[in-house]
Amino acid sequence: YRYCADVIERAEKERQGRRYSWILRARPDDVFSTRVAAFDTWPQMGNRTAVWSNYLGGCYSKRIDQRACLNDEWALMTRNAMVPYFREHFNDFKTCRERNSQKGCPECKLGATL
Repeated sequence: YRYCADVIERAEKERQGRRYSWILRARPDDVFSTRVAAFDTWPQMGNRTAVWSNYLGGCYSKRIDQRACLNDEWALMTRNAMVPYFREHFNDFKTCRERNSQKGCPECKLGATL
């Protein structure tokens, strides 16, 4: 995830600092059977932070709020959500793994971070 954030930030620097409005993150093993809606139909988010995914709900963990899990297959997010999604989630998850005390699945950690 951190590498993706680095690539996006480098591309923005090459664009004279113009930041992307939206970031789409998708797993490389996903196959999409429908098209993404035309960009001009997307909501105008301004400077807000938002993430859309195809699933928000529980997983197998009993130690975390079951509403916190976010599917890791794909996510469409505003640029403001990129840092929590790509950097903070990774750091939080890595720390939990190093301590061997992960609370819930990676999807729940991602949902909780966001």
